[in-house]
Amino acid sequence: MLSLKSTILPSINFGVRAASTGTTKFSAAPATTTGIEHANKFKAIGKGHQQDFKDYKCIEYLNFNKWSFYDKDVDMASFRVQQPTNKKPDVLPKTNA
Repeated sequence: MLSLKSTILPSINFGVRAASTGTTKFSAAPATTTGIEHANKFKAIGKGHQQDFKDYKCIEYLNFNKWSFYDKDVDMASFRVQQPTNKKPDVLPKTNA
């Protein structure tokens, strides 16, 4: 009986050679980090770091909160054109004729 791997999936070699002797494995692939080491290091740095406002060209960036967009929307409301409504009829434009 043929195995599923040999009949359907071809053997693929990615060019990584590995040699194993006992419990020690050697690989030609470069050693990489998982990223957790970097995250822990930056977390430790961030705890004692004070923000320098000179780092930003736009100082207002640091003063935004979750209501900032709403505050700007309220400020601009007086400059907007009134929207039509079904509560009152449209007013015809006045002409000089």
